Amino acid sequence: MYVIEQAMRSHDDEATHWLQRVIALQNSPDGQPHARALAIARAYLEELTGRRVGAGADTGQG
Repeated sequence: MYVIEQAMRSHDDEATHWLQRVIALQNSPDGQPHARALAIARAYLEELTGRRVGAGADTGQG
């Protein structure tokens, strides 16, 4: 739970670190009980780091 909590509070300068930690937890048995929360944290961090599929496709014109 610590990793998820810190990931959701992270800012741009910390996002890559916490994204790596979240991915590692998703791939470990210890993370399975928290799969949904890890998926949400991962999506948030991927958006922060610009690693999400389609990130940058939004031009902001709407």
